[in-house]
Order: sequence, then C-alpha cells, then structure tokens
Amino acid sequence: MLSGFALDYVLWVFAVALGVVQAVCAMSGLRGLLFAREAPVRTNATGGLGLAAVATVWYFLDERRNLPDTSVGLDANVQAFWFAVAGAAAIALTLAVTSVVNHRWGTDHGWDPSSGAAPPEGVGWLARTTFFRAARARAAFIRGRRRRNGAGI
Repeated sequence: MLSGFALDYVLWVFAVALGVVQAVCAMSGLRGLLFAREAPVRTNATGGLGLAAVATVWYFLDERRNLPDTSVGLDANVQAFWFAVAGAAAIALTLAVTSVVNHRWGTDHGWDPSSGAAPPEGVGWLARTTFFRAARARAAFIRGRRRRNGAGI
C-alpha cells in the first residue's frame, strides 16, 4: 500500500509525464497522440506544459517534500520504481485514450493493405493515424507475410 507521500509522488510524476508527452507530441506533429487533435499546436503544447507546471507547483508547495528516506521519504529504489510505473502509466493512458478519441480520424493513414507493401515504420506515422491502428496494420502485415511464405501463424 502506498503511503500518502508516495501516492503524491506517483500522481506528480504521472501528471508531469502526461503533460510533457502531450507537449512533445504537439511540437513534433504527432497528431494521433494528442487528446485535443483539432486544437492548434501551440494550445496543445501550452496545455501540456501547463499541466506539468501546475502539478509541480502543487507537489512542492502543498507540503514539505524534503524528507529523509529514513522517515517518511522514499528510498531511492522505491522512488525509481514508482517513477517508472507512473511514467509508463502516463504513456499507456496516452496511447489508449488517443486511439479511442482519434479512432475515426486515423482511418485515412495512407497505407493500402492490398498493395502488399509494408505499412510505414516509426513514430512518424502517428502524425496520420493512431497507435492502435498503426499496431494493427503492422500485425496484419506480418500475419499476411507469414501466410504468403507458408509459415502459418
């Protein structure tokens, strides 16, 4: 069970990671990963960085946070674990929510499965489609290639 201090830390890292991911995706043109895809880039970037700033102000101004790990503070190993968990959760939430929110938009991604060509690779394809659509296209291509080569599934 998380202590109140540890829960605050996890929520802070989660909110900062979520905001930074949104800001970076907006500035990189990865529209498939934006919660507010129709909003201008500057609005998305400012909103993401604003979320990170508000979470940081809340975390450090709410209570005294300079606590030794021998009392109620977090040991470095525990802190690293919860940092990784909160950061991964922010990324997973971004991938899941944006794939649902932008589902209809991501259909016109520019790849034709009947062409036999491989779908685009890399994060750049997320400028035109969602994460789940890109992953599904890659999986369908790999299954189709295995069938054509007689390897089965």
